[in-house]
Amino acid sequence: MMNQSLPFETITKLEAAERQLRVAIRLFFERRDPIAIHTLATAAQEILRALAQPRGIKGIYEHADALIRPDKKKELIDHLRKAQNFFTHAAKDPGEKLDFFYEATQFYLFDDVLLWTPANGGNNHVGSGAGRDLGVFLLVFGKIPRHFYSQRQSNPTGPDASNERRERRGF
Repeated sequence: MMNQSLPFETITKLEAAERQLRVAIRLFFERRDPIAIHTLATAAQEILRALAQPRGIKGIYEHADALIRPDKKKELIDHLRKAQNFFTHAAKDPGEKLDFFYEATQFYLFDDVLLWTPANGGNNHVGSGAGRDLGVFLLVFGKIPRHFYSQRQSNPTGPDASNERRERRGF
């Protein structure tokens, strides 16, 4: 038996993801360091995806999977994980620089929130603890209209702009 002089805490994977997500959301609303927020959000997402998958629960990115050309899937995944890998791995290309698009982080947070509730067995009690934080995030995120287009609205960058960008990237 190991004799440990420092206090320790026993937690589950779900508790770890919840705590990472709660801190990321708090930092997001406090407009704190976008790199720390992104790192926490993607770490929570990895855990939540792993917990949700055996239950057949899919996040936004898994639902979008069917829309991606099979020959471009790896390229897109690498692109989506570029910042995450850059912030957590330095052995490969230690002198590399990254153009970080920090606005993408809110989509990771949104996906985390959607994954968290079912991964938690649906025990998200809005109004208490994490449930309150996550509920507030969903409420605020849902009120950011610049990220969503209804069928009645046109894309302000032009109806074919997103398709043109997708075509240029080959996704």
